[in-house]
Amino acid sequence: RMLKKLSDDSIVGGLQITVEEATNETEKEKAQVIINQTKIDCMIDDKLEGWGKVCLREGDLFLQVYLDEQARKIYRLKKLATVLTFSNMDSEGNFAEGQSAYYQEHPLTRIKTKEFETWQIVHIPWEYEDGQPYGEPMFSSARLAWKRLDSGEKNVTIRRATRAGKRLQHKIGSADSPDWQLVNKYKIENRDTLDNPVAASQDYFTTGNIDINEIGGDSELGELKDISHFEGLVFMASGIPVALLSGGREESINRDVLEEQEEDFYRVIGALNKTFENGLRKVFNLALLLQGINPDAVKYSFNWGNKDRSDLTDKIDRAMNMQKLGYSFETIHHELGFKTTYEEELERIKKQVSENIIPYGISMIANAAVMQMLSGAQPQQQGNQIEQLIAKLDELKLLAEEQITPSKIVAMKR
Repeated sequence: RMLKKLSDDSIVGGLQITVEEATNETEKEKAQVIINQTKIDCMIDDKLEGWGKVCLREGDLFLQVYLDEQARKIYRLKKLATVLTFSNMDSEGNFAEGQSAYYQEHPLTRIKTKEFETWQIVHIPWEYEDGQPYGEPMFSSARLAWKRLDSGEKNVTIRRATRAGKRLQHKIGSADSPDWQLVNKYKIENRDTLDNPVAASQDYFTTGNIDINEIGGDSELGELKDISHFEGLVFMASGIPVALLSGGREESINRDVLEEQEEDFYRVIGALNKTFENGLRKVFNLALLLQGINPDAVKYSFNWGNKDRSDLTDKIDRAMNMQKLGYSFETIHHELGFKTTYEEELERIKKQVSENIIPYGISMIANAAVMQMLSGAQPQQQGNQIEQLIAKLDELKLLAEEQITPSKIVAMKR
C-alpha cells in the first residue's frame, strides 16, 4: 500500500512535456509532435504507476525499447523482470568493452538468454549512486524492522488467543491429604461445564472441601509500544506520514508534525519524478535522433503537475500574489499544476473568444472598466461613453494573446 500511495501521488496532475527551445520554430514544432506521439505509442501515461511501484520495490526498472525501423520511431517500452536482468557496468561506471551492456539469465541454469545494447535498455534506478550498476530498493534499510514488526504482530495475535481468557483454579481436598480419585470424580461430575469453557454461565457443584479461585488473564495485551516503534521505522524508510495510512489513529495525527512530514513526503515524490524524468529523457532523445533531430539542440521540460492538496481558493490566492510579485503568467500556470500546458490553455481561451464566449475573468475586467469610466459622468455623457467602451472591448480578444490587464483597459478608453 505504501508503494501504491507513492506511485499514485507521483503522477497526480498528469505528465506534460513541453519543447521550449530548438534550432528553429519548425524544428521545435516537429520535436513536440515526436515527443507527444512517442508518449502515446508507448502508453507512458498508463504505465507510469506500475513502473513506479516496481522501481521503488525492487530498486531498478529495466525497459526494453522496440523500434519500428521503417517508420523510424519507438512504438513500445516493455518492462523486463528485474531479477533476471543484469548490467555489465564496471566499478568505474563504464560498460565493459566487447560485451553487451545488459543481459538476461535463466533463473536456474544462470545461462545468458538475451543480450542488449545500450540503446535497447532504459535503466531507471532508485537511490542511484554514481559508479554503481544498480539502484537500491526503497525498503532495503527497513528489512530488519519489517521482520520484527511482522513477528511482533504474529506474537500479539497468539498471545491474545492463548492468554486473554481468565482461568479457574479448583482446589479439591487439602494439601495434607491429596486425593486424586476425588479430583477425577469432581471432573466427571462437572464434565459438561469443564468441556465447554466458552459457556455463557459455568456452574460447579462442590462440597465444602472444594475451593474455586479465579486466575486473571494477561493484563498487558493492549501494550503495543514495540509494534508502534517498528512500524514507525518502516514508515520512516518510505517517507510517507504515518497518519496518511494509519486509518486516522489519534496518536498519529498532530497537525504541526503532519505538515512537516508532508513536506518530506513531497520531497520523495519529487525525487521519484526526477528519477523517471532522467530515464524518459533517454527515450525521447532516441526518438528525436531517429527522426533526424539532434536532441542536444532541443530543450524540453517535464511538468508533473502540482502535488499539494490546497483547495482552489488557496491556489487562486497564491496565483494573485505571484502576479503582484511580477511572475509571468506561464510560471503561474505551471505552479498551479494544471494538466494542460500554458500554450494549450491560451488556445482554449482564443477559441472561446472566437465563439463570443467571454471568460469570467475578462467579464470582471470589463465591468470594472465600465464602472470606472462611468463614475462621475453626466447622464448625457454616459451614452457616448458606453458606445466607445463597446468598441474598445472588442479588443479584449487580445487578452488571450497579450494578457491585457485592467490598467491597459483603462488606458484604452483614453
